Amino acid sequence: MTKTVVDIVNFNADASCLSSSIWLDALQGGTNSKICQWLTLFVRNNKKVNLGFTGSTIADIKKFNPDAINFINEKKDIFEIILRPWSHDISLYRTDSLFIYNVELGIRTIKSEFESVSNYYLAPEFMITSRQIELISKMGIEVIFINPDRYQNDIKRRIIPIPHIVYGTSESTIKCIVIHGRTTQKYLSSCQLSDPNIWDKFIQDFPNDLIFLWRDGESFLLIPDGLSREESLLQGESDNIKRKKLQSLEINYDDSSLYDQQFYKSYPIHSFSAWIKEMKMMWYVDRIRILEEQFPNFSKFQKTLFLQLINSDILASVEKISPKIKLKIKGVIENFIIYRSERGFEGEDYLQLIDDPNFRNDSAPHIKKLIARHEYLKAMN
Repeated sequence: MTKTVVDIVNFNADASCLSSSIWLDALQGGTNSKICQWLTLFVRNNKKVNLGFTGSTIADIKKFNPDAINFINEKKDIFEIILRPWSHDISLYRTDSLFIYNVELGIRTIKSEFESVSNYYLAPEFMITSRQIELISKMGIEVIFINPDRYQNDIKRRIIPIPHIVYGTSESTIKCIVIHGRTTQKYLSSCQLSDPNIWDKFIQDFPNDLIFLWRDGESFLLIPDGLSREESLLQGESDNIKRKKLQSLEINYDDSSLYDQQFYKSYPIHSFSAWIKEMKMMWYVDRIRILEEQFPNFSKFQKTLFLQLINSDILASVEKISPKIKLKIKGVIENFIIYRSERGFEGEDYLQLIDDPNFRNDSAPHIKKLIARHEYLKAMN
């Protein structure tokens, strides 16, 4: 039986486990760089993929490896780009104006660099409010995503398990694609254990014929031999597993208002507990709220800094424990820790710069990213 897999990739250069130095290193080397090698995996194995780069990630690539952008545009039969904001923000905390600013900036960046862009929006952390659904609907965005496995069971049971229409404020509506949450861990485990059969068998046995996979694209940079592990998975997919781009799909969306009252008509609010687990960064959240009120009066450089400060992974790197995984190395399964980066330190450094914009060390990786992104934003205006 043919299975259709839609691979939706969240690619965030500021991910909490991805240090700035490792990311910048991955961009070095032009067409021989790690980022280009990763993209080549999908072309070489003829595997279609939907890439969700944040705007800030694209700015880094444009500065340090424009070959990657050119490669994606040359291979439109393989790659499709989905809409993202500029900063990987926890939007639950944003005012309407800053939410719109961040999303529109991301979309402008995506559409200025890529040729094959869909009208599907992937919200950071699957966090979005009913008001924000109204706002993105007014922008012309047609579809968003939800991952029921990110919610506790009593909420998960109330999420319609197939593509459906959800309601925002003021009678707004938007189409919603449901991610099959178990796919994420199966994909990662298959790579980590160097066993493509884990992934292939899971998909073959999956009850649905159309399967939406969501995962983090930067994962190959976080473990040894990440590129060869992912290629092994791609090569191991059976011929009856067909990958498709979002725009090529014909999807029927159920109207959630026609469902029983136990099912959600709106988009349930995602938990914020993991990002403030021990309250270590509540002072930071409060400081950002104060700065947001001052945003209209900021200089261009301060606005760039603010976009860095609202990255969700500043909180995640401090509040979340480092992932512990099983990794097969030279035929032996070992315990392996993927350490969180020092993104919290970077956040504090950016806070200092907003008050005193003088670089002490402009060769530091996170400052190199900041400068590259500021140059990109200045060129856009």
